[in-house]
Amino acid sequence: MTITIESPEKISFTYETAQLGARIGGFIIDLIIQALVIILTALLIGAFLLADFSSSNSLYGLLSFFFILSFSVQWGYFVFFESLMNGQSPGKKLTGITVISESGEFLSFSSIALRNLIRVVDSFPVPGFLGGLIAMMDKKSRRFGDITAGTLVVKVTDTIITEPDFTTALRPGYAQEAGTLPWVEPGKKLSEKDLWVIRTFLNQKWTLPENKRREVMQKFAETLKQKVAYKEKIEDPLTFIETVYRNSVDEDQK
Repeated sequence: MTITIESPEKISFTYETAQLGARIGGFIIDLIIQALVIILTALLIGAFLLADFSSSNSLYGLLSFFFILSFSVQWGYFVFFESLMNGQSPGKKLTGITVISESGEFLSFSSIALRNLIRVVDSFPVPGFLGGLIAMMDKKSRRFGDITAGTLVVKVTDTIITEPDFTTALRPGYAQEAGTLPWVEPGKKLSEKDLWVIRTFLNQKWTLPENKRREVMQKFAETLKQKVAYKEKIEDPLTFIETVYRNSVDEDQK
């Protein structure tokens, strides 16, 4: 299933939810790693006990350490790796899946901790059973821990980031026609978002029907006039828009 998530910055990302087989495979790999850690620890403790039978305190201490370590490995394994590897455990990495925030925000430690704390419910009556059942019924393939923490498990995809196009369709020689417009007042500097809107308008203005173009440019120029606190009458809206944009870009480069 494909889902689209919009970030707080209003940027949309499309993901494909992880298949149940990939999630089960990753979970099994993680269980094997946990088991190996516990078994190796048990062997080390056994070797130490064989070397020293005389101290019962050592026996109780080592057994206590073993049970604490087993508990920590079982419940802290996923929290540790998903925090360290940005939503992945070794098993998830090998099966090509990862945990993300359903809201599009940064995956927080609290979300990771909560989704794994609820794993005790998802593991009833045996590890992964109830969680897998809920994930099969949920339209976003979320287990109970994901629903509670607001997270999703999705396929890892290669993302190609392209450099934004900052070129602007300015008319040759417009500046000589416009002269210098005293449009900037203290505190009236345009934001990057404003510049992006102007640049988009200038690049796409010729797609407007000819009978509407002048009207739209005039309205846009009047809106821009208020933003930059320009006091004079606008004679040519397109020249005004182009000059405001160029002056703002030049101001940023000073």
